[in-house]
Parts: sequence; C-alpha cells; structure tokens
Amino acid sequence: MKISNLVLMALLACCWPLGSAETLGIAQPVARGGVPESDAEALWAMLESKVDGGYRLVTRDALQAVLTEAGLANASGLVDPDGTRTEPGKLKGVRYLLITTLSRLGNCLNVSFAVIDSSTGVVDPERRTTEQVPDLTSLAPRLDGILTKIGLGRTEAASGGAVLLAPVIRIRGAVPGYLAQEFRSRLQSSLLERGVRQYNLETLSRVLHDNGIPDPAAATPSDFARLGGVIGANYLIRPEVTRFEFVTTTRYNELSGTETSRSIGYFQGEVRVIDSHTGEVIAALPFKEMMNRNKIPASVRKDYTERDYGEALIDAALPALVEKIAPAIKTAETTKSAK
Repeated sequence: MKISNLVLMALLACCWPLGSAETLGIAQPVARGGVPESDAEALWAMLESKVDGGYRLVTRDALQAVLTEAGLANASGLVDPDGTRTEPGKLKGVRYLLITTLSRLGNCLNVSFAVIDSSTGVVDPERRTTEQVPDLTSLAPRLDGILTKIGLGRTEAASGGAVLLAPVIRIRGAVPGYLAQEFRSRLQSSLLERGVRQYNLETLSRVLHDNGIPDPAAATPSDFARLGGVIGANYLIRPEVTRFEFVTTTRYNELSGTETSRSIGYFQGEVRVIDSHTGEVIAALPFKEMMNRNKIPASVRKDYTERDYGEALIDAALPALVEKIAPAIKTAETTKSAK
C-alpha cells in the first residue's frame, strides 16, 4: 500500500530542519558475489556517519517512505544494469541518492560508489568511483578521502560520527514493549536534526556478534573501544533509563462529592557519551522529565492509548536532552582539533 503524499511530506519534514541545502539519501548497500550481508550492513552504518558534503541527510525511515511511494522495496531497482541512469523524478523529496555495491574479485573486495541526481536520473561520472580493498577494515581509514572525491566529504562544521547504542533499561516493574525502540528511534532523529551524524546500530547486530562485542549493558571500556575500532566511529552514545512510569493520584472533594484524578508521567535516566578510541566516558548527562497527562489538550488525547501517552512523554524529554548531547560531542571534537 502506498503512503499518501501528506504522510510522506510529514515524514520528510521531521527528518531535517528547513534550509537551502539539497537533500541526500544513503541507500542500503547491495552485497553481491558472495559478500555477506553483514558487510553491507556495516558499510551502511559507516556511510551514515561519514557522509556530509553540506547535504541534508534523509533518515532511513524517511528514505524507505520515499522508496515505497515510488513503488520500490529498496534502492537497487533505481539504477539500470550499466549503473549510469535511473528514471527521472522518481524519488519525491530526495534530490540525490548514494548507491553503493560490494562484490568479491578473488581476494579483493570491490566497493563501488555512485551519486544519482534523481531530478535528471543521471549518475554523474565525476561522482562515481570503485575501490579495491582486502576487507572493510582496510576501507574504513580511506572512506573520508573516497567520499571527498565524490563530493560527500565532511565539512569543517560537521560533528564526529557517533553510534547511538540501544538503550539500557533499568526500571522497576513491567517495561513497556515499545520503550527501548521508540526512545532510540526518536532520539536518533532529534540528534540528526541537531547535526550529530550517527551509525545505525540495528544494522550492526550481526557485526557486533561476529566480533564478540557484548550487549551495551555489559560492555566494558575496552569493549567500547573495540566497537569504535570495528565501525570507525568517534563516539558512542549510551542511553540508560532508570524510571518510566505514570503515577495516578485521586482526590475526593467532600463538598461536591466528586473525585478528581491526576496522572503524572516520570521519565528519567542518564546518557553517557564515550570516546570510542579509549572507552573513556567524556560526558555523563542525567535527564528527568515530568508530564501531566491533563496538560495535553482534550481534543488531542481523546483517543490516546497508554502507548500514546508514553511516546508523548519521550518526546517531551528530547529537546533538553539533545541540547546536552550535541554540545558535549562538539566540545570533544573541538578539543581533539586543538591538539
């Protein structure tokens, strides 16, 4: 089923701030010729952190919505077999698209990069290249130079790449099934809007497993440093939730003989920013948000479920939290540059 244009516009609007910069999506790399999917997933995450070029980057969810609207399951159907052209104007809301393929040639890993202008359907020959490396580990230190060559290098103002780890949940009682995923997804989008470039850890689960890196809840500083080395990230963002609940109190008015109730939501925890080269915690950022359900307009909450209230509580906490995380990473980047 296709997504309506109105919904699609809303998805795109929430993924980047308004401005004059062109939009660019990073398509999921295509693995061919016996290359494992885990390699494609790892490269996708590396690209998401390092691609810049002054473009407004489209998040994965928004890009998938665009592809769905175009009747495509993924971006591999956009390019002709010769890899030089796609149908003009097929991607609404995404001006440029980075297409990447991986294939094996003997003992070498071939990695091809191409930037498509979706308004013309043409792959600019000046913005395509193929690199041969033994493996992805060898590609990582060369990636900045490769991206610069095709016009997607990092600008001076861009912050360092980060991994947003899956939230560690340490709350008493039942844990809402949506909490970890919604907190991570919404925090990721908010950080992207603030200019913090990130890898997507969901696609790295097999890579982490293959490298013997444990769950973030049990990881040590050396594990964090090894994670950064595997994927080439500068920073790890580790959220931890220690409280997430709604507490309802009821009061009885003896004069009127009526009861009134009030439900307050509590969402608190801490976000740690970790230098992935050393495993050292460079910032520990506590957060705490309280939300009165009754402050949400009745017309808005008339059909709310418990999950809707929970997601509203998460959203309420994000602006202040992001304004702590982004400057912490920026300060660390400035300090490194000065050395």
